[in-house]
Amino acid sequence: MENSKNYTYKTKSVGNLVGIYVYDEVTSTNDILKEGNYKPFDVVIAKKQTKGRGRGGNTFVSESGGLYMSILVPSGDNADYITPLAGCAVARVLIDFGLEPKIKWVNDVFVGGKKICGILAEKIERDGIAYIVLGIGLNVNNVNFGEFSHIATSMKNEKAAVYKNSEVAAALIDALAVLLKKGIKREIIDFYREHSCVIGKRITVSGRTEEVTAEGIDADGRLIIRTDRGESKTISSGSISVCGGYV
Repeated sequence: MENSKNYTYKTKSVGNLVGIYVYDEVTSTNDILKEGNYKPFDVVIAKKQTKGRGRGGNTFVSESGGLYMSILVPSGDNADYITPLAGCAVARVLIDFGLEPKIKWVNDVFVGGKKICGILAEKIERDGIAYIVLGIGLNVNNVNFGEFSHIATSMKNEKAAVYKNSEVAAALIDALAVLLKKGIKREIIDFYREHSCVIGKRITVSGRTEEVTAEGIDADGRLIIRTDRGESKTISSGSISVCGGYV
């Protein structure tokens, strides 16, 4: 791994100074941020990851052209809904770039029925202080997803345009800064619900064999499901699949 190129960026709406460290290639931006001596709100960006991963150890294809970044967030009032917050930030950026995103509970963003972004939040402790390493992998200009081509897409694929990764990164850092600063949970969850691609759909939940209906998302970002026996339950973690697709 080569040394990073370091920048200081001032967020537009909030005015925070953010340290940005850009690498050509890393194993995982989350791993680099966890292992290095970074400050709160520092951002690590890689042009390529060799061991990109999602929730549950799933592989996240991280070839050149995508935006792979992690930010070190102090664990505060928004720690319990940091993944929905990040999903909303990504969705807002994609809307600004002319796309129509949908959020798949709990940590993926879809466009046109295909995955365009994955989010991974990991808790760490450093010098007795709790942090969240918030990783975001967004497909920007990458177009070849190999065996995952039927389920993955990118901004370039959707809009037939080439984007500057630096501009997309700046927009995403700005969006995160605004939501982290405001921290208004109700507004975030309302936006999350509005752009959900699972509410009202038949789904399967990891660890369960039966199909259930996704009824909604509660005020804490948990998924409300209803079984065919009429039982209503909430789940706070795990993975789901939508029966018949996401659109």
